Amino acid sequence: MVPHCQYCYLAGSLTGPPVTRVHANLPELLGSLAPYADHAERRPEEGRTFEASCYTDPLGLEHLTGSLSHTVAFFGAWQADAQLRFTTKFDAVDPLLALEHHRRTRVRLSVNAAAVTQRFEGGTAALPERLHALRRCALAGFPSASRSRPSSPSTTGRPGTISSCATRARRSATCPGST
Repeated sequence: MVPHCQYCYLAGSLTGPPVTRVHANLPELLGSLAPYADHAERRPEEGRTFEASCYTDPLGLEHLTGSLSHTVAFFGAWQADAQLRFTTKFDAVDPLLALEHHRRTRVRLSVNAAAVTQRFEGGTAALPERLHALRRCALAGFPSASRSRPSSPSTTGRPGTISSCATRARRSATCPGST
């Protein structure tokens, strides 16, 4: 199944057919970031932020490209007042966990009520697996957060909702709902 979020703003905001671009010259591109670091938005507590997930979910392609791992390692070694940030709906974080990131990559997992993820986010990880991946990233030292877009009415703490899964994730070192 091809991952596809039916509510994504990108589906209606970009012209042309949906395309994912993968760069073969990633070391060259990363090596050219220094001038942009001087002009990028700077947040006092974070430095300059470079976003890795503006037009696609880089973790969804990591098993094919290795590009996100390479980029995380680059930012971990880069001696600049800059950080990397990416948002994902996937749980395949294993390639990232042992990287020397030096807390310079912020990981955000996109979460929503289970009913929303099941109905509108085909091909992505289920909510409990996303929360488990977020926990694993946090335990590996990545600054980590969740992001809920669009907001849905199903976040009340009933079984299968964000708050109930988050509570289970905090209590368990294993994936909520797994055996």
